[in-house]
Amino acid sequence: MSPGNIKGVDLHEGEWGTVGSVIVWNYFHDGKPKVAKEVIEAIDEEKKSVCFKVIGGDILEAYTKFLITVHVDTHGEENVVTWTFHYEKVNEKIEDPESLMEFCLNSDNGSFVEVANEDQICYPHTLWGLRSKATPHLRPSFSNNHKL
Repeated sequence: MSPGNIKGVDLHEGEWGTVGSVIVWNYFHDGKPKVAKEVIEAIDEEKKSVCFKVIGGDILEAYTKFLITVHVDTHGEENVVTWTFHYEKVNEKIEDPESLMEFCLNSDNGSFVEVANEDQICYPHTLWGLRSKATPHLRPSFSNNHKL
């Protein structure tokens, strides 16, 4: 975990790492404490991808809809982790979520957190057994024209 940025994560509904689970994140971003509530929309074990829909918190002050897709391509000992944000701004004055992408890519080297113990699964590196010996290569992707 990145103790400087991620202050806590709680499971509010369901089970860790399962579709329909609701997770609440407390984190520090852009100099402020923030909260994000998200539901796991889909997990594709074969394609090694997971999709989260933000359903509450600070992100929805700027974006009416916000989806996060994390996809892992494994080539031998190398993993390429692609983070994609699909979003709709509340208005045209809102900036693209570049600082949030940077936050995600920099938190725990982009492979993200493993909370407390290995039974609490949150993100792809634990879903698919990616461990520290496999270095993630990070690739951001944005889409604000995605039909949500």
